[in-house]
Order: sequence, then C-alpha cells, then structure tokens
Amino acid sequence: MKTSRVELHQVLLKLEKSMPAMIAKYPDDAQFMSAFVREADAITSSADPADHAWIHGQVGCILDEYGKSQQGYPRTFS
Repeated sequence: MKTSRVELHQVLLKLEKSMPAMIAKYPDDAQFMSAFVREADAITSSADPADHAWIHGQVGCILDEYGKSQQGYPRTFS
C-alpha cells in the first residue's frame, strides 16, 4: 500500500524541519544535495506515482525556502 497524501505531507514537514541541521552537516552544496535527494527519493519511492509531481513541487518549495538551488533535483543517487 502506498503512502497517503496526509502521510506524505507529514513526512515532507519532517524533511523541511530537518533542513537547518542538514545544511549545517553538509555545508558543501554537492554533499548537501546528495543527502537531500536521498531523503526526497525515499519519500517519492513510498508514494503512488500519481503523487510524484506533487511531491517534487513540495520539495522544490522546501529547497527555495532555504535558498538552495533546485539544480540536480529530481535526481536519484545510487
């Protein structure tokens, strides 16, 4: 069973709240984006494909809010 929008919203809020700590932990933009994308990909992977565009929009807003470039997102790291 895929994650509901309500549950996705809660996970995205948690990601948003973790941003200051993640930025402090990964001051290098490439390292930050790698860590951020891993978190975002985990969220997307639990979602119904119909929710992917919505998730990417929400993630873009989180990146914008913290002044992080959306360059490189969405992208999957192996």
